[in-house]
Amino acid sequence: MWGGGGVGVQQTEVPYFAGLRVVIDDQLTYLAGGTSTHAVKYPVYLFASGVVSEGIQQDLRLAADRNILSMQDVLAVDYHYGYHITGTKWAAAGDNPTNASTTGNLAATASWNLVFSTTKMVPVARLLVNTPFDTTAYS
Repeated sequence: MWGGGGVGVQQTEVPYFAGLRVVIDDQLTYLAGGTSTHAVKYPVYLFASGVVSEGIQQDLRLAADRNILSMQDVLAVDYHYGYHITGTKWAAAGDNPTNASTTGNLAATASWNLVFSTTKMVPVARLLVNTPFDTTAYS
């Protein structure tokens, strides 16, 4: 649920830290390689206002049908949109990238280029946070 502070968060306001918006999302995958007592790192992103843009590739399409033999209604929804950071652009070839860190995928740094002349013009920061609630280091 974008605009509500992250997926599954019900509050209407997005929290701030140091003047930047903070989105914490449990669906973001954690990273290995934390400290010896806290084995994983959790990403927390800080955004300046207006840095996330929504791109709509195709309008929302609906199709409905009735399966008379099973007495069921079927509804199909088709929409194509995505969020991106203003000041960056997709630099990899190919379609349908995944979250993998290999070349040509979303998590690969090489798949993205900077549009602006400096990274200072893209007000986003990622904090990697360890937590004492991570028990994987103790098992």
